[in-house]
Amino acid sequence: MITIHGSFIKCLLKVFKGIHLLSNKYNKLVDICLNFFEKIYVLDIDDKRFLDNMFSLSIVNENFINFLSNSELETLVQYFMFPDYDIQIKIEPILNESNFNNNDELNIVTMITNKNILYKIQLSENIIISIPVSNDSIITFINRLNIANNYPLNIKEIIEKKFLIDVSNLLKIKLRNSRFKWSDTNIDFFLKFIDILSTHDEFIKYFDFICEFLTEFDDNDSILNVLTAKKNKLLLAIDRKKNYDRLLINKNIEMLTLSGNKCPFINEKDALEKIKTIDEILFHIFNII
Repeated sequence: MITIHGSFIKCLLKVFKGIHLLSNKYNKLVDICLNFFEKIYVLDIDDKRFLDNMFSLSIVNENFINFLSNSELETLVQYFMFPDYDIQIKIEPILNESNFNNNDELNIVTMITNKNILYKIQLSENIIISIPVSNDSIITFINRLNIANNYPLNIKEIIEKKFLIDVSNLLKIKLRNSRFKWSDTNIDFFLKFIDILSTHDEFIKYFDFICEFLTEFDDNDSILNVLTAKKNKLLLAIDRKKNYDRLLINKNIEMLTLSGNKCPFINEKDALEKIKTIDEILFHIFNII
């Protein structure tokens, strides 16, 4: 006679519960994605211009997809079928409950590729086309959701502590979409940054700047040094642009180019905004005026 201990039964129940919860979170996310695919994408003027430039189409009608190759159809679907903020705000609470990893992402892809998906695009008031969505396009779409791009628990906790849920979810999505790698250095900096500047009127702008800045940051250096160097580089670029503009008073662009004076590619207004942001961060975080 086989005796089954109570501890073994509890362990099995725990495993089954875990499988059920895992399946449940997959199903919720898959349902949100499928609802997104069912929406009809309405072309605007910029979209039609893209189609004309990309495929040399002077007139976009219901038959134009018949003239496209498979690779061109793939490009078309992946251009329009891009995750927007609405779908990310819907999936963030699911992702927030438990960290997804690359295997979870693959499982989601597998569940969706089992469906026959048609992506609908409205070309005009009376014309709607349906394009079959390939497995490659689904993989690209899920990859763009960044569901396996998780952020540290202490960052999550301070965001939820400092902000209401709408802003909290927005910040988490921005972190999920960011491309920098977490390290002890930038975690400590982010915690201090959020703690000190969370009530600042332009916090979101500063937050966006930091997410972009950290993609350039080398963890072997200090954040203070890299921020200061970035400010000096921007100031130098603005100065070069002003010098170039002064030279343009007496010479044209062709003459300046021939003489070795290339036009600096810088948006002065954008550069000044970044310098202002860096100054605010240097002052509040590092007490540097």
